[in-house]
Amino acid sequence: MVLCKFDYYYYYIIYLMSDLSCSLSLADTTRLQTLIQILAAEESSDISDAGHQYAMTHAAGTLQPCSAARELMSGLTQVT
Repeated sequence: MVLCKFDYYYYYIIYLMSDLSCSLSLADTTRLQTLIQILAAEESSDISDAGHQYAMTHAAGTLQPCSAARELMSGLTQVT
């Protein structure tokens, strides 16, 4: 069996994800809070870069329940 480059990266990513999930420790709540604040700041700064995409997602959220769920989980509602 010949492995292509994609197969190698796939197995490497699976290994990294399993390593991260098995060694995850949430005991340091201060560090966790800092990481969440950094992620929130990055998402907020992305609003100006992807404003049109956020506007379209927000508008679509009023049309269908599926779109409303997407907006809630990854749209402007999530960032603000």
